[in-house]
Amino acid sequence: MAPDRLAPRVDEQRATIGARIRHERRRKGITLQDVSACTGLGVAHLSRIERGQRPTSAEQRSRIAAAIGMPLGLLTAPELEPVTAEERAFLKSLRRVPADRRISLHRVIVALIPTEAGA
Repeated sequence: MAPDRLAPRVDEQRATIGARIRHERRRKGITLQDVSACTGLGVAHLSRIERGQRPTSAEQRSRIAAAIGMPLGLLTAPELEPVTAEERAFLKSLRRVPADRRISLHRVIVALIPTEAGA
């Protein structure tokens, strides 16, 4: 009975990994043929991976991530909240702050964020 309860989660994880691969590949203008040439995996196989129809091994995920220049951790990382335009503008403005001041600012921000123990 336990495997049945795990099946939807596995399918969802496959779909998420596949969607992230496809998104990053397309964003960078890389074709399935390019990824195939770099990984040794067939185009049809890669297409099924992107559609969440095929499981991938850790080795395959590593080769695919390297082929598209994507950090491996992004394939299996939990979903993050999207960054708003206001947050993006703020982060961009931080680039103009001298490094020593960014470190001080980082300490202030960390001090303001509640920890699990204090929450």
